[in-house]
Amino acid sequence: MTGIDPESWPTQRPPDPFLGDEWLFDPSSYANYMQFGGVLTRGAYEEADRIFHQAWQRIRRGSQEELPVQALRLSQRLTHDTRGPLSAPVFIDNAFLCDLVEDFVPDATLIAADRFLGPWADLWSRDLQQVAVASTTWWYWLTGPARPLDRFLKTRPRPDLRLRRAAKAAGTAPPMLYDARWRPLLPLHDRFRLPAPTRGTPVPLQDGPVAGYVGRVVPLEEGGCMSICTIALPALPPVAPIQARLEQELLRLRRHERRANWETLLRERAEVLYRLCTRFCWEDS
Repeated sequence: MTGIDPESWPTQRPPDPFLGDEWLFDPSSYANYMQFGGVLTRGAYEEADRIFHQAWQRIRRGSQEELPVQALRLSQRLTHDTRGPLSAPVFIDNAFLCDLVEDFVPDATLIAADRFLGPWADLWSRDLQQVAVASTTWWYWLTGPARPLDRFLKTRPRPDLRLRRAAKAAGTAPPMLYDARWRPLLPLHDRFRLPAPTRGTPVPLQDGPVAGYVGRVVPLEEGGCMSICTIALPALPPVAPIQARLEQELLRLRRHERRANWETLLRERAEVLYRLCTRFCWEDS
């Protein structure tokens, strides 16, 4: 591994070699397009969507072009979720979430590591694998329209109410890139800017000093906050290319729901943020 120029990353390399084929994004929603003032016929819309998808695939291979958004009526404005996170009545950890996921989506372990950890997946670190699997608790891609969390909430006999509420609360907290003092480095609505967590132990990507974190911070009803599904990073990746990549994902998400906001994007496409952060640390080490 060789060092790279942080200012040029990740444009020197394919933007996302670990990208998967998410069920959510193809085909997109013509009904949602019409609901928000669409004028194209279905055939014309599907052609515009095909052009969008082809551009996306070129960008995935390294093209620096812009995504065609006008025909699909995709707003590039960065809007926010103003509701803030729910509070968890009890502390939960990665091990609990791993058990939850593996009970309902047994193949998660085979998929999650590459999607969340990128090149670090090959190291087979138990704790990092656990973060990756736990992070799929709120992931739609694995189970079609239902998440592992949804299956957990509906199981019989019903799980303990406090555990159900805690798992739901953790899902309302968007994953974020933080510096070493737990200050968010990407856009985030003020209601999600929480104090540094007092519970939960971030999993180190490697031994040595910690430059920042990628993970979730969730308020606790008893006071304070917990971190969950959190990785301690040995280096901070440059923010601008990561935000640009996530903004592309927001446009993909808006092909299904044109009201989708930034915090929703972070929650539903968490693996993009995780693997960009971890991949930078791999290439920078």
